Amino acid sequence: GGPLRDMLNNMDIVGKNRIILKDIIASTRPPSGSGRKTPKRSHHNRSKTFSMRPQASARHYAGASVGKLKILGEAIEVEENRSVPTPPGATSVSVYTEKELNEEMGKIISTLSDVKNNDWNKRIKSLNRLAGLVMGGAHDMDSFPSNLLKLKGPMIEQLQDLRSSVVKQACLVLAYISSVVRDGMEPLMEFVIPVLAHLNCVTIQVISKSANTCMHTLLSHTKCSRRAVQKIFGMGAAKAPAVREKS
Repeated sequence: GGPLRDMLNNMDIVGKNRIILKDIIASTRPPSGSGRKTPKRSHHNRSKTFSMRPQASARHYAGASVGKLKILGEAIEVEENRSVPTPPGATSVSVYTEKELNEEMGKIISTLSDVKNNDWNKRIKSLNRLAGLVMGGAHDMDSFPSNLLKLKGPMIEQLQDLRSSVVKQACLVLAYISSVVRDGMEPLMEFVIPVLAHLNCVTIQVISKSANTCMHTLLSHTKCSRRAVQKIFGMGAAKAPAVREKS
């Protein structure tokens, strides 16, 4: 509709997400000559739009994509090529065959999926094991993308866990993997971004801060699919007042 189109038109995004957003803007425009007018928006509403304006700098011309990102009410600087520290407790894990990788990922997925029978310590160790596989270069193997997609449900389970230490570690691991595999994280984006957005609104500071940092890292390292971008803007119509307010 008109409000969504206005919101997207006010976006100035650098990097790979520009093409996707332009396609969405074009798909929301009415045919020429239809006579349909876009409703005027107040200055107050325009101030809440999502914007990312490039800042000229030596780092920008050196290849690092730098800009301003305003999402969920907070403006931050985004540098696409910034380094993300390895999660605490994670150590490099080396696998040499696809079979070994599948076995390792199978154990991780099994542990993270069975929340009732695996306590939080075991699940944090599995999260660190996942980060360790990426540290050891497993993300370059052919079967890694398909195994990563299988983590969709188990990873969301950890993000929604009642223990803040599990949520924090899941956010750290997701952010680290995104910084390494880059666009290889794209299949997970549309599923984890809405969860992170809701966690950003909880009153427990360690959870909201971890989710906020993780979301910014994902958006600055991994391109968003059309569906992921639509879900981000769909948060403005969420039932929860806190989510609507920060969207």
